[in-house]
Amino acid sequence: IELRTDFDIDGFIYPIVRFSTGYEGGDITIINNTDSTSRQTKFVNIPANATVVMRGDINMISDGFYDNLSERNFVRVMDGLNEISVIGDVTSITFEWENRRRL
Repeated sequence: IELRTDFDIDGFIYPIVRFSTGYEGGDITIINNTDSTSRQTKFVNIPANATVVMRGDINMISDGFYDNLSERNFVRVMDGLNEISVIGDVTSITFEWENRRRL
């Protein structure tokens, strides 16, 4: 997945990430290859047909799935092109963020 961001702050931002699992569920890994392939967001034992919402800016994961987060890294994006990999039984995924500006 390619995400193009355009913000003025230094560093990175944490998008709201929503994903849904298919008929199997299981382990889900999300990696921003542009950031670091060793910095993974990994969930274990997510049920089938579940929807997970995470907000890294406030360390929130919906519906009690925080305990399923084995790698305690929230997805973050950098300014510009971000190349995202998703591994596991994910039927849909969305990313939502604000392109922040300096005043």
